[in-house]
Amino acid sequence: MIFSKFIFFCTLCLHFTIVKCTDLISIFNKKNTSPNIISSEIVWSLASHKCPYWTSDILWVLYDVKNGEGFYLQRGVFDRTILLTTILNEKIQKYVKNITVSLVLPPFCNIAHWSYEKNRRLPWSLFYDIKQSKVPIFEYYVLKMLIGNTDSKVDLVGLNFYYNNHREKNTYVEFFGKKEIIEKKFNNSKCNFGKFFDGEKSIYSGYCEYIRVNNLYCFNYYKLMRSKEVSDTIYELFIQKHNYKRLLIFLLKHVDGIFVPWPRELDEFGVIDILQHSNYIVKKYKYYISKNSFFFSGGPYLSIHLRRNDFIIVRRDEIPSFRQVLDRSLQLSRKFGISRVVISTDGNENEKNELKSMFKSSGLILQIIDIEYEKEDGIISAISQIVLLNGEYFIGTKESRFSLSVSWECTLRERYKKKMGLSHNFDRCNEYFCENQPICREHRDRLPR
Repeated sequence: MIFSKFIFFCTLCLHFTIVKCTDLISIFNKKNTSPNIISSEIVWSLASHKCPYWTSDILWVLYDVKNGEGFYLQRGVFDRTILLTTILNEKIQKYVKNITVSLVLPPFCNIAHWSYEKNRRLPWSLFYDIKQSKVPIFEYYVLKMLIGNTDSKVDLVGLNFYYNNHREKNTYVEFFGKKEIIEKKFNNSKCNFGKFFDGEKSIYSGYCEYIRVNNLYCFNYYKLMRSKEVSDTIYELFIQKHNYKRLLIFLLKHVDGIFVPWPRELDEFGVIDILQHSNYIVKKYKYYISKNSFFFSGGPYLSIHLRRNDFIIVRRDEIPSFRQVLDRSLQLSRKFGISRVVISTDGNENEKNELKSMFKSSGLILQIIDIEYEKEDGIISAISQIVLLNGEYFIGTKESRFSLSVSWECTLRERYKKKMGLSHNFDRCNEYFCENQPICREHRDRLPR
């Protein structure tokens, strides 16, 4: 698979030598990292063998979410975009054999719940290894290095969903070329371009910078806005534009509005489990447990995620009381014969101390994840996720992206056990605290099977 991918990349580049292709293949075969995130090592190899037509044989798809969204929402959006580009790639391959779609990942810059650092540009490869898939995946900084100082512009695509069953068609596309842009007609678009486009450049939230724009398109959807519908519309746009033999880059804005795909859709297209924690994150996790005596015995524990912070205000009727948390922990302790509990929470110190006091009185051994020495944004939550995943049973907070991410990864582990004929239990992954029922679970259709 890796070999065929590099043959593909080599054939795209008319000025590449066979020797250089062999070098590139050997580089990736030796690397124990994400084979599907094209690395800077490859870029520097390309730099000495300029290849002017290489990038124009690829349809580059960049994407963006609302400015300041959280890390785990962006993790969830990845599933929508990899599904979208995979469907799009299959359609284009049937029409134009020498064109391939590539997905470009936005760096993590301005993220909710992180400290703000103006110059931060964290790559996905810091957090994740990405398995080989049908669509090549690039970090954004790699694309910047590839296109260099060329006069490249993107076609900006806004996404807008407004349910209207009286419309005869699902999709309506607004187009704004140079003339319409000069006349500021885009200010009347349903995609609200005026909020992020100044007439020349668009904000790219992930990169916290502006990107120069060629044309504007607003895709309006009135019945469905799934990855499939968006890929169909991009395909029609591509058919109109691909014969111009220029660098073709689409920047999709607000892809968080695309409907969340069903797990069976991701499974059908082979993209359900391509994200894994990076070696860097795994090493951070191993260091944490090696320094914490709670984990020295290696014994089983129950895992709990308690979202507090803004949820106390915006979802006060859905978050559990500490008494509920303790009572459910005691029930599970008796059921599984486990007396140890690990809690990950963004609660304040007073809340943590209250939990410690309640659990101590109950006879349960409580460990609240607290990683004071780690200052890197996103690293603490990544370590916490692995700690929770390694518990015997997980309970999350309803509608928390972090909790849902843990449930998803946990279910994938059980799914693998099932495929291997091993003992498995999906119920250990999908419970969350609720107000009016003793036990609440995520609907089975929201998680892979």
